[in-house]
Amino acid sequence: VVVVIVVIAVFAFNLVHLPSFKSSSYQLPSSIPFSSFGTYYAVNSSDYAPSSSVNIYFVTWVGCPYGAGDSWELYNYLNGFGSISSSVIDHYSDPSEGKLASIPGLLFNDNHISVTGVNGISINLDTYYLYNEEMTQSFNSPVVNITSLNAITVALSELQADNLPAPIYNIVKDFTTVVNATGYSKASALLGNPAHINTIIVFTGPKGTDIINGGMIDPQPLLQFTDKTLLSNPSLGTGVSAGTTLVSDIVNSLS
Repeated sequence: VVVVIVVIAVFAFNLVHLPSFKSSSYQLPSSIPFSSFGTYYAVNSSDYAPSSSVNIYFVTWVGCPYGAGDSWELYNYLNGFGSISSSVIDHYSDPSEGKLASIPGLLFNDNHISVTGVNGISINLDTYYLYNEEMTQSFNSPVVNITSLNAITVALSELQADNLPAPIYNIVKDFTTVVNATGYSKASALLGNPAHINTIIVFTGPKGTDIINGGMIDPQPLLQFTDKTLLSNPSLGTGVSAGTTLVSDIVNSLS
């Protein structure tokens, strides 16, 4: 049963109202897993993708260590249906992220990648980068300098400007800025320093919509490899094979 709710209160961060679309149809839980590796959350049974398609929306930032880790599973899965190597650039995450500094990852230089999956279903990956390598500026023009006060609002405005579909925008906003991360008394976007829209992946298809909020795998074990080594054999990375299976399971369950 899908429960339709009307959001009356407008979430505010540092007294700045966040951009919003009309609410999507789902019940907001009290909390959801955040970077709880190997887990996902079922949002609702609604399909926000075109007919006979599963859409994957990868919202992250250039220097995110969790985004770097997640990039390998998405690449490994899609590449299994035909080479997409020309659509990626090998890369390292923000070197100032402490224990998670300089994680080898991939940047998708094609914002839209489409492959034909099992039973002829179209699988589409749309990637949205919100901030630059060290989260000092927004990713796209016009460039906005990031501060501790504006990182969330700048990112949400950028998602609107980049035409992220309204239902997906609402899911990203609600599940990163409104719903608490499990084990914390605040939403996942408010856990960072500065507070910012964290990496989140939205999967949607004929049988519903699921999300992975935060990291799909622990990215730290990837530090033992170079980006080029992983690009030649992504499954070398601890967790990448399991993460690829997770992506496959989610896509298959929604097809």
